[in-house]
Amino acid sequence: MVNTRASGSGNNNNEENPTLAQVLAQQTQLINLTTNPVEASDWLHTIEKKLELLQCTNQEKVVFASHQLQGPASEWWDHFRMNRAEGQSITWAEFTEAFKKTHIPTGVVALKKREFRALKQKDRTVIEYLHEFNRLARYAPEDVRTNEERQEKFLEGLKDELSIMLISHDYEDFQELVDKAIRLEDKKNRMDNRKRGRIVFQEAQDSSQRQRIKPLQIGESSSTDQEQLQ
Repeated sequence: MVNTRASGSGNNNNEENPTLAQVLAQQTQLINLTTNPVEASDWLHTIEKKLELLQCTNQEKVVFASHQLQGPASEWWDHFRMNRAEGQSITWAEFTEAFKKTHIPTGVVALKKREFRALKQKDRTVIEYLHEFNRLARYAPEDVRTNEERQEKFLEGLKDELSIMLISHDYEDFQELVDKAIRLEDKKNRMDNRKRGRIVFQEAQDSSQRQRIKPLQIGESSSTDQEQLQ
């Protein structure tokens, strides 16, 4: 059951197991943005994880999630309930399906799916690329159903200088591949920094030498020429 009681000052268990009010209070910012399809998807994904953490029943999930809706989303929920027979309960599966159909059009999902399939690391760090990878993968679950498919897709989007060094090895799971990519990127960055430091040092030395050896100006004669004239 859901822990809805307020936490006492000396209760350490509540620090590890947050109350429903504490968890849902964190959702306020997302809830106010559910008119945006992508943000609506993020809100639903996040609140599902929060309610799962609280071990809610399916019926409790509907009650608590719908209570968080505001603005257009709240108006949609009121209309949705009016079309149901009085006393007929709404399951969590019905709630999520109807919510997605209304607030997350299939066209948006298709666009995000194409965005995921074209995703490349480019100028992102490996960690930034990983975050974007995980965010967009939700829209194309059929592309990353297995550990092997997830690894293959991740490697495909990495920079060439990283993927070519990682692709020849086998990894037990996706996280091991990510860890290797992060460490390899860090090693490469440190090597590049040392190389740039040597180049800057050499350029500074060359510039200093050029300043010490000044070319003769027009009209000036060397000491050797003067001696020969004498």
